[in-house]
Amino acid sequence: MYEWISSGGCERCDAMEGFYDEEPVRPHPNCQCEIINHGAETANIIEAEWDDYEWDLERRWFDNGVRNRKGVLTIRGTVRVTCQNGAEFFDDVDIQLDLHIEGDQVDFPLEEIDWDDQWMEKAMEVGEQLATQCPDFLCC
Repeated sequence: MYEWISSGGCERCDAMEGFYDEEPVRPHPNCQCEIINHGAETANIIEAEWDDYEWDLERRWFDNGVRNRKGVLTIRGTVRVTCQNGAEFFDDVDIQLDLHIEGDQVDFPLEEIDWDDQWMEKAMEVGEQLATQCPDFLCC
């Protein structure tokens, strides 16, 4: 997979911008355009990043003299897919985790909750769905 990037020197070079299965031939001597070899396999790129979280306390109760709390941790972020041909798609992602806190903790211990892996797993599912919109063809 080769990508032609025009240096803006002439109309012929500008018209050649895009992706090619074989290395394109330069249309004139001293051509300053860039040809990038991406290799035979260039995959779609899925990136995910969480932005914010929110703790919604639903219920408090005492059980055997111990204060308990139950709530939902909502984690928000963005998933971006960059297709092989350079097209991009993105979507916002929210996941909710039901949490149960026992004892006299003032707040939920975010650092002790394995939410990052769960969020990333959901984000990758969204990314795979977005990647289905990527065009199958790679050439201009």
